[in-house]
Amino acid sequence: MIYMRSVFIVEIRGGRKKMKLYLYKIKNSYLLKDGDGGDYLIDGKLVKNFYEGWLSGKPKSIKRIVKKKRTVNYGGLSPEEYKRRVEELLSKAIGFDEYDEPIWGNLDDEYAYKKFVYDHPPKEEEYVDYEDCEIVEYDITGRTDIKWIQPFRYLGKEPVNDEGKVLYRYKANPYEMAQEIAKKLGFKEVEDGDVENTVGRKWSVPKSGRDTLRFLQINGKYADYESLPCFCSVVGTWEECYKKYVEHYTAIEKLFKQVEKEIEAVGKPVDKATVIDFLQILKKFLQDMKVKANSKVYPYTLIKRIDDFIEKL
Repeated sequence: MIYMRSVFIVEIRGGRKKMKLYLYKIKNSYLLKDGDGGDYLIDGKLVKNFYEGWLSGKPKSIKRIVKKKRTVNYGGLSPEEYKRRVEELLSKAIGFDEYDEPIWGNLDDEYAYKKFVYDHPPKEEEYVDYEDCEIVEYDITGRTDIKWIQPFRYLGKEPVNDEGKVLYRYKANPYEMAQEIAKKLGFKEVEDGDVENTVGRKWSVPKSGRDTLRFLQINGKYADYESLPCFCSVVGTWEECYKKYVEHYTAIEKLFKQVEKEIEAVGKPVDKATVIDFLQILKKFLQDMKVKANSKVYPYTLIKRIDDFIEKL
């Protein structure tokens, strides 16, 4: 007697579902996402280990390359003949149990079926199949004129198609902003080193400080980098992202413009009347100060020095 588990032919109706890939159009570029790390043919070009990537144009054809196995024969019988013979033998079963195993009315029928299956083992071969992918397209609208603010492609789990509902992501990059501002104002970036290396219209920042501009040097001295805000990134509406971008950009620009004014002021004639007015205001402020007996502040000494300076002017 031959004992073995029965072999059944399972017919899959409707076939395998197509794999979905998501194509996002942003301006004239396309982002293809949600690959499974397999190999693909994109417009006939092999792309290995694909998860996501940018395309220069809209793809016309995307196929997933899949290695499969198929049965070419069963002990010398074609798949069609084997299936027909198995169905004839199974027709003698009186039913099937909860595990879809045939229930036989006699041992002869059971033996005949199992012997046939045993004598006709499947012979398989590997082959490469090219499966068509289902492409889900989204045209991402919204502004892309500021490179640090880009449309954020998901709202929850699904992409957003409505311009009024597009989320944006502002990714702060203070170093790139400093480069842009410095170039616009005529400051040359130099290798980080001694602060004297930046004397003149030059600037530098160590690589370790690029994400915060810590130890930023401009024109031979350290800039007031501690006054800069936290360069955090933001996901939100365009207005929310733009507000944070302006805050960061303006703060960095202020440091460079302050130094620019100092450089341009060197050698320029001084408006004496303006200086005297300022000193008079300062002197009045000192006169109105209430100083404690043990204070180290000596306003009268400072007032005297201001008067002496005014006389020289």
